[in-house]
Amino acid sequence: MTFAATKTRNAKMSARQLQWLNPPTDEVYLRSAEAHCSQPASVALPHRAKAHWIGSPSADKIMVFFHGGGYVKPATTQLDLLWNLHEALPPSSSICVLSYSLAPGAQYLFQLHQAVLLLKYLVDDQGKEPKKMILCGDSAGGNLILGLLSHLLNPHPSLPPLALREPLLGAALISPWGVFSTSAPSFTRNEEHDSVNGAILRKWSTYFTGGAPADNYNQPFLAPGSWWSQLNGVVQELLITAGTDEVLLDGIAEFAKTIE
Repeated sequence: MTFAATKTRNAKMSARQLQWLNPPTDEVYLRSAEAHCSQPASVALPHRAKAHWIGSPSADKIMVFFHGGGYVKPATTQLDLLWNLHEALPPSSSICVLSYSLAPGAQYLFQLHQAVLLLKYLVDDQGKEPKKMILCGDSAGGNLILGLLSHLLNPHPSLPPLALREPLLGAALISPWGVFSTSAPSFTRNEEHDSVNGAILRKWSTYFTGGAPADNYNQPFLAPGSWWSQLNGVVQELLITAGTDEVLLDGIAEFAKTIE
């Protein structure tokens, strides 16, 4: 019932309705910190972004997390999972979560700009070492990570410059949403097994792009292999996962071949 209800809500509700139904990421963070008997630690960044810490901000090993939700939904269950993960990590490790602005109130490039500012804050202001940082994101969060990596490889002229003195330790892309076309066979094959479908993702992508044309930053799966040829110069290891019953599966598998 929960799966069916989620899919029905995703299909029938507008972005504004979904955002009214779900508490904002900042509120979810405070609730989850209280539930885990932890002191919240948040930092307001420029461009309306916020960084929320799970663990000590002084830790030297950092996972930077970008939540999914089609750029229209706040973080929900992800934060409880992250608190549980942190409890299994050594004291020298922490998780930093980007609370980014949601579409359609904020549209591309806004969220990528916020992600760039978060990385600059961690590296330039806090002195974190890229070789001890892992980027992790699910769905739209994976899209945002690939946009960041694209900016590191091929700087976007409308974004703040971002240069790292060494490659990031790694990036984990959990079911990344990297192309907005819904023509891949997995959209038909897995439609009954996923909580989203082609119509839902087309609607959400329109909210996010606001009519902006496709490029290698907002739809990174469209980029040719040459775009990623120097990827090992910005990140040491890359993990890409996808479930066999997901509508995004075929696009993710094709992207994995592109960057091999």
